Amino acid sequence: MKNIVFTFAVIALAASCNKNKTEHTTTSKNDTVQIKKDSLQIIVDSLVVEDSARYSKNFSAEYRQKILTFKGLQKQVLDSLYLGELLLKEKPMHDYTSENIKMRMTENMKKYLSDNAAEKEYADREYAMTWDQVSDMKVFAQTKDFLTVNYNGYGFSGGAHGYGYDLYKTVDLKKQTILQLSDFIEISKLNWKPVLLKHADKEMLFDENISANDNFYFDNQSITFVYNQYEIGPYAAGIIEIKVPFSEIKQYLKPEFQKRLNIN
Repeated sequence: MKNIVFTFAVIALAASCNKNKTEHTTTSKNDTVQIKKDSLQIIVDSLVVEDSARYSKNFSAEYRQKILTFKGLQKQVLDSLYLGELLLKEKPMHDYTSENIKMRMTENMKKYLSDNAAEKEYADREYAMTWDQVSDMKVFAQTKDFLTVNYNGYGFSGGAHGYGYDLYKTVDLKKQTILQLSDFIEISKLNWKPVLLKHADKEMLFDENISANDNFYFDNQSITFVYNQYEIGPYAAGIIEIKVPFSEIKQYLKPEFQKRLNIN
């Protein structure tokens, strides 16, 4: 057996696009994790950009973004992994080199800080206010040649409160595809509502009309569905997770998936 080597290197970058004051931070980190696979080597690094801007005495903004880079994954997989993080719907990318990713990250950061300068109504307020946008991308899990990536972040742009989110995507390393729920569960045969309600805190839900979504992670014991703010419950409920044991839906699991994860 050969090894997949996941190498994590954080490169922190700072860009200057501020009115009065810019804060720069540079950090570096290196970790190595080895996991077994027949013939594929995946190298995972990370890039970080961060900067801040002060537009007036009481109004400022901060930005930080961490993105993983991958060597060994095909472009169609990277298109999906980077779709939201690099704003690919607005401006597609054709080559995911570290240099190109770094350039897009810096471009998006500069635009964020520049756009906030137009919020004149906040510049003259008597109390201090800092807007922010912070996002992180990390390897969440790797098992049986499934690689799960987690995206999480938070931000504030005025109003009563900020926002937060938690997203998951799983790469099938054998097939070089993004795993969909229908790839391993006979979803058309399964009535999700009673299954999910059995494991949900019903007091945290808007109502009982809930269904499975595409935001999930799993191990060989269970699958956990993740619902972000306002998706099935009020802001006060936060991010809701519903964990369903595979033993309760085993008859709907596809045989190949059961065998691959050793689900008995």
